[in-house]
Amino acid sequence: MKYYILLSLLFLISLHSFSQCEKFVLDAILVEMEKGEFIETEISLTNYIECNKKRKILDYKAYYLRGYCKKMKGKLSLAIEDFDSSIRINDYYYESYYERGTCFFLLSLYDDAIRDYYYAYQIDADADACHALGYAYYESGQYNLAIKFLSESINQIQWAKSYILRAKSKLLNGDIKGGIEDTDIAEKLDSNNPKIIENRVWITALESDKDEMCKYYKLLEKVNTGDLFKETLNMYKSECLGE
Repeated sequence: MKYYILLSLLFLISLHSFSQCEKFVLDAILVEMEKGEFIETEISLTNYIECNKKRKILDYKAYYLRGYCKKMKGKLSLAIEDFDSSIRINDYYYESYYERGTCFFLLSLYDDAIRDYYYAYQIDADADACHALGYAYYESGQYNLAIKFLSESINQIQWAKSYILRAKSKLLNGDIKGGIEDTDIAEKLDSNNPKIIENRVWITALESDKDEMCKYYKLLEKVNTGDLFKETLNMYKSECLGE
């Protein structure tokens, strides 16, 4: 009996040591990722995952991390596959749902993004999940729900980006006053954010103030880095430039 107990204790100790070793390896890989070395990190994580497979160990965090690296490299479909694997192993891991939702969002698959962001929200209704849900609802044209979740985000953290997006949702819902109020607050929080100028174009257009609209339009043209505001500029081009 004593011999059996001793063997059991040795087995448990060896498992603990192995687990500590795995943690050390994963921590070292995380250091690579924090440096922004996503190519090297993906290779390290693939080796780590394959090694674990041989020992019949499934690590949801390793799949999540590799998916994150792929997302950062723009390999969105492959990233989604890794997040799928992570969720199959642990279906209560906030980060996997959130990042898979972000991949769907970047692919303009807003219904899928909303589904995953909502799963993340149910696990932890933090400001990030609320803002992401609000953004996805905004892009899908569901402005009342966008306002609801952006308001939840704002109640937690006063982000200019949430006020800017809630202002747009209100303007598209016909609430000009609310749109102006949110844009004013956003400007106080981050006066250099060019999206505030875009909001001003929308507001002055809705107020039928052509002179003010064209003033903001020209400011928006100057900050249109990478065609960020192409849609708005095209929308009011003929009114302000006569083209």
